[in-house]
Amino acid sequence: MEDLRAQQIEAMGALEEYTEKLIRGIDSFVAEIKAGHEMNMEEMLNLIVNGINWTLEVVNRTLDFINEDTMRVNKEEINVGIKELSQALKEGEKEQIADALKNLLPSIQLIHNVSKELAKREA
Repeated sequence: MEDLRAQQIEAMGALEEYTEKLIRGIDSFVAEIKAGHEMNMEEMLNLIVNGINWTLEVVNRTLDFINEDTMRVNKEEINVGIKELSQALKEGEKEQIADALKNLLPSIQLIHNVSKELAKREA
């Protein structure tokens, strides 16, 4: 049991570091699209989507730990944003994708803040 807890705490540290970079990447991507800059959207978007997937996988595997004493992360709320992003990706419209990512950003920021809090608390 202690081994699992140690792994969960370690996951929070990794999640904190990773989501910080992911947030910067999303902010940059959205700003570039909104500014109308031509860019290799596909490569950056693939990195962001893979980052979101990794983040959600870690959250799913540690949700009991994250919400152990209080509801910090609501998976259903995050899923709303994921569905919006999925639809935007299917349609392939840059502005719609940027808007969906911008709408998902508060959930990623929440995950970042929660992972930071838990990593620090448990250290």
